[in-house]
Amino acid sequence: KRLIDATLIDQYRGMRPIPKDVGSSRGLDNGWQLGWGYIDFGEQWQNITIRQGWTRSRLWHGGASSPYLNVHWYNGDLAKFNPAQIDNATIEPTINFITQRQSNTSYAWSQDFAVDENHAITPKGRYLMLEADPNFVDIYELLLLGSAQADPQSLDVLTVTGGAVSATGSKHDMALAFDNQPEFNDSPGLNASGIWLRPRLSAMPFGFGDPTRTRFAQENSLSEVPTKAQLQANSQLLAQYYVWWQAKRKVFLNQLRDHIQTKIGPEAVVLFTADANECGAKHPSDPTRIVSDELSDWTNTSFIATPSDVALEKNLHLEAQTLPASTWGGYEYHHAIPRPDVNNYQNNQGVLMTYSFNDLFTVSKPDSLAAFNSQSGLAAIRHFCLNEDAMSASDNPHLLGYFVTDMEPAGPYITLPEARALANGDPFYFGYLSSTTFNRSFPGYVRDFNANYLALPALTSSRNDALADKDNIAIRTIETPEHGTWLAVMNIGLEEVLNTNITLPHSGTVTHAVTGQPMTLVNGKVQLTLAPGQLVSIRISGQ
Repeated sequence: KRLIDATLIDQYRGMRPIPKDVGSSRGLDNGWQLGWGYIDFGEQWQNITIRQGWTRSRLWHGGASSPYLNVHWYNGDLAKFNPAQIDNATIEPTINFITQRQSNTSYAWSQDFAVDENHAITPKGRYLMLEADPNFVDIYELLLLGSAQADPQSLDVLTVTGGAVSATGSKHDMALAFDNQPEFNDSPGLNASGIWLRPRLSAMPFGFGDPTRTRFAQENSLSEVPTKAQLQANSQLLAQYYVWWQAKRKVFLNQLRDHIQTKIGPEAVVLFTADANECGAKHPSDPTRIVSDELSDWTNTSFIATPSDVALEKNLHLEAQTLPASTWGGYEYHHAIPRPDVNNYQNNQGVLMTYSFNDLFTVSKPDSLAAFNSQSGLAAIRHFCLNEDAMSASDNPHLLGYFVTDMEPAGPYITLPEARALANGDPFYFGYLSSTTFNRSFPGYVRDFNANYLALPALTSSRNDALADKDNIAIRTIETPEHGTWLAVMNIGLEEVLNTNITLPHSGTVTHAVTGQPMTLVNGKVQLTLAPGQLVSIRISGQ
């Protein structure tokens, strides 16, 4: 039985082993070759070294240690492996697993062995063969820690392959990164809107390796390849390097768009979330950490609070998303999370740099949302702020143990950020990033908002609040040449609005866009009562 899939070159993860769930391993002792399992290190097994080994226990199981009885290296045909003919020269004296008592109350890691770098273990064959103890403890996962040496020329370029764009020596095949393989690459016309990418910290950083700087010099007609030190010392050259790198990222994302459009259709899009922060990016230099109109609530805290109107005037949220991240010492943290270069995508089709939002002030300035608009619309992603291990008291720092939960407003206010985003930005897409399992605390209000939002066509709209006779009612209209007019009517204020009259831009059959049912008119107008954050979608068909 295979214990770890350790193929060293994984086509979309690069040069690294792929951890694999062992599954229920109780049957190993009477499985393949009467209790023998193996770890396959792949064709590049000679390029790795091993320094540590760990075992992860399985919840509700566990028990006494049960290390493997025999561990040997093997480099032959697995079908011809014969335990009776093992050569003692192939014995592996250090590597083993399940050498510690296994917990039955958690998925806990325990270390089985460790050597320093000078004594790192080099495989003596492709396969590591392990004979299980008859009392083999049911475990969850095995881990080997070490290093792999790769050909640097083979992994320095991230390329879209899979048929739409030919490979250029890269081992990173993004086409294989999509779920449901091989169906995705083999089945055109999939029922999907596109793909959403969110690189985590350092997953797609500014690169300064030798091959990258060489390409930069060649493509910019420089007489010599700049060193890292020269880039650090020359701000103008470094700025030129940033612009060049961002252009390369755009080419890659456009190629990825072209690839998925061959699979899904010409309207498929790529959403790219450059913001790797949980709650959304923070400003690199402004000390504000709280935006509130109740400043007295924060007087005796360590947080620096700013009124929302000041935050909007200073463009704090837009700058937080687009300015380089703050860094310190020699860490170059800002290079680990390149910000979205939104200006490069405003006239681009099919690739959207997503706009991060959470609190109300983040969706209260139209210019900020407009900066992220593209030829394919705007995508707004709500980054949920979370409380992590924060349920504490003076006499007990862990009232509920380790506890993490997303935070959002109660009642109808739960959708107020979305309503303001729609009013001020006209997004074609909403998305959500949460700390754990995605739930909404007041699903009734959310379902109502979503139903009305999805009933609107994904077409550009115009703001026309004058159609309402009361304050805090925002209205967007969508005009089509053949299918009528849609109105998105929403309450973006903090109080319920009673009996607001909505003037219709023209006559016709007026229906609720969600249900298709006729709407009652009062003196030729639609009369609505709207809770904070509530959206009602109206369709006018015919003349």
